[in-house]
Amino acid sequence: CLLCIPSDCTSYTQTVWAGTGDGRVQVWDAESRGLVASVGVSACKLTALALVGKQHVWAGDAEGTVSIVRTRDRVVLRAARLHVHAISALLVVSDAGLLRPAPAVPIQASA
Repeated sequence: CLLCIPSDCTSYTQTVWAGTGDGRVQVWDAESRGLVASVGVSACKLTALALVGKQHVWAGDAEGTVSIVRTRDRVVLRAARLHVHAISALLVVSDAGLLRPAPAVPIQASA
């Protein structure tokens, strides 16, 4: 799995994050194409990556675990088993009012 992260989300230039079969995230500089870091995230294959906000990457693995990695220093903050099967995709939905309740409408009494 691959994820491109803009430069304003990291302390580096634009980076490409790659999830590997051995549970690592490799961070590559998109301009120089050089490897910036390789971080152990899981004990098994990473299957999905998603940028959440500008500060975190969520990484899903083949055993149903999602790990949260901070983008600026690539520290794994938390990991939790959230599913019994592999995480096949991670979708980030912005808080654009999609799940907010509609405003209450007063009911007029009939005459």
